Amino acid sequence: MTNTKIFNKLINIKKNDCELLFTVYVFFSYIITIFNSLVRSIISKTYKIDTLLLYVFFVLLFFFMLREFIRRITLWHIVSIFMIIFVLTISLLFSIDPSTNAKVIIEILIKCIPSFLLAGTVRDFQKLKKYFSKVSHLVPWGYIFMIFVLKKSLLLDSNTYEQSISYLLLLPTIVLMGEIIEHFSFKTLIPLSLGTLIMLSYGARGPFICLLLYMFVKIFFMSNKNNRSNITSISIVAICIYTYMFFFNILATILEFFETLGFSTRVINGLINASFFEDVSRQNIYKLCLERILSNPIVGTGIINDRIYISRVLFSGANPVGYYPHNIILEILMQFGIFIGIGILVSLILFISRLLLSKNVSNDSKNIVLIYIGIGFFPLLFSGSYISEEQFYILLAICLTINLKNKKIR
Repeated sequence: MTNTKIFNKLINIKKNDCELLFTVYVFFSYIITIFNSLVRSIISKTYKIDTLLLYVFFVLLFFFMLREFIRRITLWHIVSIFMIIFVLTISLLFSIDPSTNAKVIIEILIKCIPSFLLAGTVRDFQKLKKYFSKVSHLVPWGYIFMIFVLKKSLLLDSNTYEQSISYLLLLPTIVLMGEIIEHFSFKTLIPLSLGTLIMLSYGARGPFICLLLYMFVKIFFMSNKNNRSNITSISIVAICIYTYMFFFNILATILEFFETLGFSTRVINGLINASFFEDVSRQNIYKLCLERILSNPIVGTGIINDRIYISRVLFSGANPVGYYPHNIILEILMQFGIFIGIGILVSLILFISRLLLSKNVSNDSKNIVLIYIGIGFFPLLFSGSYISEEQFYILLAICLTINLKNKKIR
């Protein structure tokens, strides 16, 4: 085989690698953060050219694989997008504040629909899992490098916290947690520990709870019921028991460590003072949503109108875009009423759980679904809105792809 043929073969493989394109897209924010920190430690004023270069790289990569991208999009993905746009259009027509609806719809079109389409092109879940694993091992080390070597301003005051960064670190941490459950190794344990500590250092509680929920769900749905997996599960349970027995001693050590480095101690103090689950703002929102659901059990507010309602009642009509129920169950019940809402929730749970329980679905496919349950569904129990959360759209797209693939096999 000549050098030209070998080169052409490699090019063809790359052009067909939509899994690589999707991985770059998913981890793009991490790549930008770490790359820019490195470049700007050398060149003080980049005028955002470093960021521009990365975006140019991604656009070129996308156009390089455009033909394969178009080929992999199915009719069902297109139909799903039209259904989403149709529902959003109806919500706009019946909105009590069309400008708020328009803002949310634009956000969905810019972020969520592209994420849905890119996720819909994934076919080789074994390859995708390998890509996720490689990048997830590097991310915690990249953040440690930024904090301790480049001395970047990632450290926060002990009384502040940054929820978005905590949730950002949830993806690599969950990927690494899944690997530990499948097969214990110190090579994975070290970056997992680093990622978890950095995530905690930003003070948000939701990501930590999502990580724990993912751990239990992952153990429950573990595909490989071999001795090694059982040993790993037993080890995790033993660690949990040890943590429970020496809980406050461990917290005191972590608290001292965080205070020394200047990290946020919000989560640790919350655990020590038994105020971890206290959140007055969310409690007020939950109470209002529940009252609205019970007083209008049949007719809901409609999509996005729930945000306007919450804003007007609790926040004096402030910009409603960010005032959602912060819980996907309350959000759907409030938007559609109890009866239709319960039907939607049950359908969603059955749609996802059928894949995890099916014998025809590969272990790698199930692992990716579990990862996105961890970062695309569990966070919606505490924060965010399913309407405009791109990780939730990715979860739906992946489940749809696996469902279609499973039907073809059968």
